[in-house]
Amino acid sequence: MTHNPMTEKFHALLRERGRSVTRARTLLFEYLQQSGAVSMTQFMSDNVAVADRASLYRTAGMFRELGIIEDRIIQGKRLVELSDDYDAHHHHLTCSVCGRTVAITTPEIEDLLADLGRQHGFSVKSHVIEIGGVCDDCSAKA
Repeated sequence: MTHNPMTEKFHALLRERGRSVTRARTLLFEYLQQSGAVSMTQFMSDNVAVADRASLYRTAGMFRELGIIEDRIIQGKRLVELSDDYDAHHHHLTCSVCGRTVAITTPEIEDLLADLGRQHGFSVKSHVIEIGGVCDDCSAKA
């Protein structure tokens, strides 16, 4: 069975840290690749066929501990998503009406932030940009 490069990287990390590569862990990783940022409630309900509730929580905790996932606060809600090590660095546009979230990748913003840091004597190591608004669908319904 062939995997994408990020799945192979994920498997290598598990082995390096003395953790087993299991079908359930791989399925949960691949779910997160497809889902983007999700609440733990959504993570649990979407994966009940993969593992029991306790195992899902333990796996999410292990993923967090190993730096595979990170917590994000988007519109005041705590969500989890793959860390930048396993997904391209991105930001979020979130509709304040329906909650739809779109991941955006903008190299120009990254360059601008690095330039701003240098102008003020900083080497930018991290940042979070969350943009709220109303999506076209919700605007059309208003």
